[in-house]
Amino acid sequence: MADVGAARAGEPTLLPPAFDSPSGTLGRIRDAALQLFAERGYHGVSIRDITAVVGVQPSSLYAHFGSKEELLAELVTLANQAIHDEVSRAMLETSADPVDQIRTFMTAYVCVHARYPLMTTIAHSDL
Repeated sequence: MADVGAARAGEPTLLPPAFDSPSGTLGRIRDAALQLFAERGYHGVSIRDITAVVGVQPSSLYAHFGSKEELLAELVTLANQAIHDEVSRAMLETSADPVDQIRTFMTAYVCVHARYPLMTTIAHSDL
């Protein structure tokens, strides 16, 4: 499994700075869940799968989240906020021309999906 917190040489950064995972067990749980949910889908991942990657007992996940659904909801919220932030930043720099605004919006939206495929997979799947 790739380290979602750090880019490798030649690979895109997997998470934008706005997604900033906390350190410690919580951050490792979120990172592992992001990777696994993006690869296998929500229903293809168990609590035990996530905690096995992190190297903790399932009870450790429940110390941070009430359920697997709650963990997914947090990831979806964070991912959609990061997409919104990226697109909003681009829109603030565009002209008042509607054609330019549409072009800027679409370019930013596509680029964020190309740069952060794991995050955007989570943002748009299993809703």
